[in-house]
Amino acid sequence: MSEAAIARRQAEPGHLSGALLVLGCGFVASCGGPLFRAIEDASAWQVLFYRAGGMVLIVGLFALARGGWRPRAAFGDFGWRGLAAAGCIATAFICYILALKLTTVANTLFMVACAPLVGALLGRLFLGERVLLVTWIAMGLALVGIGLMVGDGLASGQFWGNLAGFGGGAWFAAFAVVLRGARLNGRPVDSNAALVAGGLIGMTVALLVAWGQGTGVLLSPLDTAYAVTLGVVQLGLALILFTLGSPRLAAAEAMLLSLLEVVLGPLWTWLLFGERPSDLGLLGGLILLGAMVLQGAWGLRGRRRPLSLPPVPP
Repeated sequence: MSEAAIARRQAEPGHLSGALLVLGCGFVASCGGPLFRAIEDASAWQVLFYRAGGMVLIVGLFALARGGWRPRAAFGDFGWRGLAAAGCIATAFICYILALKLTTVANTLFMVACAPLVGALLGRLFLGERVLLVTWIAMGLALVGIGLMVGDGLASGQFWGNLAGFGGGAWFAAFAVVLRGARLNGRPVDSNAALVAGGLIGMTVALLVAWGQGTGVLLSPLDTAYAVTLGVVQLGLALILFTLGSPRLAAAEAMLLSLLEVVLGPLWTWLLFGERPSDLGLLGGLILLGAMVLQGAWGLRGRRRPLSLPPVPP
């Protein structure tokens, strides 16, 4: 994109407000690590139950308000594609919380950040979408970073946490690809409906596992407040901010701005709890982040359709 075109794009009404909303998404989402670390006694499944519940509440109310408080208008058709998308996002939620439990916040966010690259690969495999050369290069860099983090995880006992983090990003990418496929087939699925259904699936799985473990889902008032805040603010509010802001931006702009979460999340956790990844894990994460920046920066050269979902799952 030429400098003149960029200037015109930035001068368009709503561009600044869109950028601020997407930056707000990244900022709000970055509180997830510190909030999770502040929880004292809850298991991952108990946190998942309240986090998913908080997200269902806030996203459901947002969707209803946009649809004039008419459920049919708010959530639209669903069908088997909607159920498939809901299953993908529920699995992504589970992987994200397990990753926070088993590895550092930085490793979790770095692994999850590769979702857009995984989405490009899945789009190529299942939807026949073209993958640009720069995206293949970014994927290669990402593989190097992932390899370093996996190797570090094997040495430090965080392998399963890193794997869960990657799973969170991969399943989120699958969620986005299912929605794109539904739209291409002329049967679009409302993303809010899929998110709410995915949250309900996550709550059900978490409740069953917690009961099976004999813990139930009753927590101390403080832990409950932290877990619900994760769902309402860190996940639900972040998704709403992105939904409002991303249509006003090019896809590459939205992707780059939302990466603020990947930078700030580890920083807050380090400042508040003294948690930092190993040197090798940090190097791998920075290579992953560099791959994402390369992908986004290249996208600024031309106009791209707006993203319908955050590239980094909050």
